Amino acid sequence: MINMTEYDSEFLAELFDTFSNKKRLDAFLYISKHDRISIKSELTDYIGDSAPTLQRHINVLKNEGYIEKEANKYQLTEKGTKFADIIESKIFEEIKTIDEENKKKEAIKMIEDYEKTFGTEEAISMLESAVKNRKRYKKAE
Repeated sequence: MINMTEYDSEFLAELFDTFSNKKRLDAFLYISKHDRISIKSELTDYIGDSAPTLQRHINVLKNEGYIEKEANKYQLTEKGTKFADIIESKIFEEIKTIDEENKKKEAIKMIEDYEKTFGTEEAISMLESAVKNRKRYKKAE
């Protein structure tokens, strides 16, 4: 069971409410990746919504304290920056997990290919030799 404080659960409820709309999340992520952007130009083009709809999303993000407007440009607040960092770290972890899973799948496929080509005993012998050589190489470094 997850041990969350009341603050944690309120914070998560706010996040889910604020970012429940995909276009709003897209707008937030776009702002997080670009330094001080104008809503009428690049963001409207990127999101693909009408200016009034996009303005409603921007207003929610602004009212919740994730972005601020300065000299007709939007940028992340401290709260928005913290949330963007959380998202990026979670995405990085997910990519890393996917990469590890792909490596495992590739290794299994390589073993299966060796088995088909050389037979089980020879494939095992080749892989054991490769592992021993790798260990020796790492020690030499």
